[in-house]
Order: sequence, then structure tokens, then C-alpha cells
Amino acid sequence: MAVAKEMGVVALIPPDRERCGSPSEPAAELSEVEMSKLSPVEQMRHLVSTKDGREAYSKRKTIVEPVFGQAKGCAGHPGFLGFLRRGYKKCSAEWQWICASHNILKYIRHRPAKPGDAASPAGPNRTKTASAEAQMALASGW
Repeated sequence: MAVAKEMGVVALIPPDRERCGSPSEPAAELSEVEMSKLSPVEQMRHLVSTKDGREAYSKRKTIVEPVFGQAKGCAGHPGFLGFLRRGYKKCSAEWQWICASHNILKYIRHRPAKPGDAASPAGPNRTKTASAEAQMALASGW
């Protein structure tokens, strides 16, 4: 935490697993003197309970967490289930491949429609799967 603070990074790490006991109203801001009297766990608990802390922490749902959910897939179409190799270097390389394939599929799914295409892969009503789209893109030299 100290290193992150020195770098100017505001870390929002809730110390409690669940937020069931948190009050519905945000906590009031504390002065630097009052914050210094708290333990690091209590400081983080207070920071996440303030209005600004709640707003910043809630952004994780739209920024970070969807990427991992998309990479892991769902029950019918599982994606990443676990590392197949052992060792840090091999797992790191495997993770880079997983991220690259995720980004390529995302790029293919969200590319704009070409003028004159009757059935465009872009949009919510597409009928082709991502792998079929990828094969078509590779075959056409796109």
C-alpha cells in the first residue's frame, strides 16, 4: 500500500469479503490526522465506504471484471478453464495468448459493417459464430 501511495495510485481494496454490514449512507470524509490514527485495514475500509470511494470502486464492474468473465466463458461455451502448462514463464506466455485471442475475437465481433453487406457480423442480431467469422476473415485476407 505504501508503494502504491508513493506512486500516486489510489488503491481500493475492500478488506471485507462482503459488504452486507456497510451502512446505506456513505461515510463522512476524515482528516489526515484522523486517518493516520487508523490501522491500514481500517483506513481502506473507511476509504471504500466514502461516497468517492464507492463511486470509484463500483467502476470495476464495468472496466475490469467483464474481461475476465468473457475470457472464462460460460457453462455452454467455456473459455479459459485453467493453465495447461507449469511454470511462471509458460503460464505468462499462455495468458498472453488467451488475451490476444480475446482481443482478436472482440475486434472481429465489433468491426463496422462494410457497405453492401446483406448479413453483417456486426450488431446484436448476427447469426454467425465468432469462429465462423474468424475463418471468413482469414479466408478473405482481411
